[in-house]
Amino acid sequence: MHDPSKTYQELIEENILLKQRILELEKAEAERKQAEDALLLSNEIMANMSEGVILISISDGIIVYANPKFERMFGYDPEELKGKNVSIINAPTSKTPEEVAKEISTRLRDDGVWSGEVYNKKKDGTTFWCYSNVSTFKHPVHGDVWVSVHSDITERKRAEEALYDSERKFRAIFDQTFQFIGLMAIDGTLIEANRTALKFSGIEEVDVIGKPFWMTPWWIHSPNMQDKLRAAIKKASEGEFVRFEATHRAADGSFHYIDFSLKPVMDESGNVVLLIPEGRDITERKRVEEAVLRAKEDWERTFYAVPDLIAILDTEYRIVRANRAMASRLGTTPEECVGLTCYCTVHGTTEPPVFCPHRALLEDGFEHTVEVHEDRLGGDYVVSVSPLRDSGGKLIGSIHIAHNITERKRMEEALRESENKFRILAEKAVVGVYLIQDDLFRYINPRLADMLGYTVDELATKVVKLKNIIAQEDWMMAREYLRKRLSGEFDSIHYEVRMIKKSGDIFFVEALGSRIIYNGRPAIIGTLLDISDRKRAEEEQRHREKLQGTLEMAGAICHEMNQPMQIISGFSELLMKDISENDPIYEKLGKIIMQIERMSIITKKLMKIKDYETQDYAGMGRIIDINKSSDVDTD
Repeated sequence: MHDPSKTYQELIEENILLKQRILELEKAEAERKQAEDALLLSNEIMANMSEGVILISISDGIIVYANPKFERMFGYDPEELKGKNVSIINAPTSKTPEEVAKEISTRLRDDGVWSGEVYNKKKDGTTFWCYSNVSTFKHPVHGDVWVSVHSDITERKRAEEALYDSERKFRAIFDQTFQFIGLMAIDGTLIEANRTALKFSGIEEVDVIGKPFWMTPWWIHSPNMQDKLRAAIKKASEGEFVRFEATHRAADGSFHYIDFSLKPVMDESGNVVLLIPEGRDITERKRVEEAVLRAKEDWERTFYAVPDLIAILDTEYRIVRANRAMASRLGTTPEECVGLTCYCTVHGTTEPPVFCPHRALLEDGFEHTVEVHEDRLGGDYVVSVSPLRDSGGKLIGSIHIAHNITERKRMEEALRESENKFRILAEKAVVGVYLIQDDLFRYINPRLADMLGYTVDELATKVVKLKNIIAQEDWMMAREYLRKRLSGEFDSIHYEVRMIKKSGDIFFVEALGSRIIYNGRPAIIGTLLDISDRKRAEEEQRHREKLQGTLEMAGAICHEMNQPMQIISGFSELLMKDISENDPIYEKLGKIIMQIERMSIITKKLMKIKDYETQDYAGMGRIIDINKSSDVDTD
């Protein structure tokens, strides 16, 4: 209501202020209306977006809005996500959902934007991949927020994984295959090369990719190979498959044989778009082929050079092949032997002989060996046959080998005769004959068996060890002599040794032996002579010599003692006649005369010694027992 107290001017100013206020209110209302319209439009846009959108409060990470697409994408009911922390939608990886949310929020605070792949989790726990674009803006209602736009990339990830898996399988095959493989443009530029090829020459991709194939290390060692490769590329680029043998230099500098090929790759229209170079190292195969060829040549040289008579026979007894030795014995050439019937040519018969080993082989399919004498071949032979079969196992003949044993037969006969002579000589010998090897008697003749107290039959079944029949006191000496002979220090040694009979009695032998080779190893052959009688005679001779010395000594003693004793005895008797029997000296003179008589008896015993007997003397040694050695009666 109008205030009458105010002046006109004051009313005008109030009116102006009122109009300004009305204008401000109208402007504010318009801006609010515009903001509401913009918000409605924004909400309408977000509600109908094909991507999921959420708004996240920057201050606490709480979801303040999620569009329907986002709610459906994550399996939540409308408005269900509002008020929850954003970490609820992050799936655990190597980091927790909270760590992932914190990492993204830190990046947003620093840069204001973030984009990337995130591993998300639906309400039911199902995990899936999304691509998220996050930015910051000021919301008219919610203040500072992050707006995150999510796109489900599950199918893309599956496709990428399938592509990666396919690429990985391709690389595994491409790089791990034993063969050398690559990809090449039709002009010869190398696009790809697998690891096998690179490793073979010790090179890297950078050394070859993008270069003309013929200028790579695999080919530059040979201008001729380069020319051949260029011609092959031209043919392959025109649709032709090309293959040839090449040589490549390996990382160690050696050359390898390569089975190389070029295969054209065509598009749907039949145009050549790529070339696949392929190589397989056939060095080992080439070596084997060369070895087989050399073996064949060596076999043929051996076949023709071997001195044995060799022929290959078919099932009709025809000679298919013969070596020079066989042909020479038949008086022809190897070529002329082919087609001849073996029994007719070798034995001069109209049918195979009964003993024919080839005939037996044809009957049972097994190897056979026989010993035959054939005058047409000039002697004795050991003939062996081995079955010869085709690839299917069918018997098609035999390998017939005849080894000349004529000289061996002569030597065997000579050896038998020599052994027979030795056996006659050894078995009739009057001395023991032995053969020792490895401290064992390998042979003992009847005389030595008799010396040891055994029969020959006993010794034939008994292992006689040398140590068991040599006296223990002589074993070390005998073993040392044996060692010296076996080692070659002495060819022969002559010595005496005591041996033990079966009964346990000891007897002396004189041993003589020499070193020989028996069955390929050193041995000792020799004789043993029983010298027990000679030893006894030698002992008797020593006894007689001792007795003779004793007698001569006793005669000298008796001769020297008799005269002094007679004088002592005579003077003693004269003194006894001149003194009284009661005189103390008289008794002493009687004792002197008694001892003189005793000494007379001793000298008589010494003079009559017939044997050599001794006795202990006070533990100091042995002296002659004159009472047992003399035949003088002491009574």
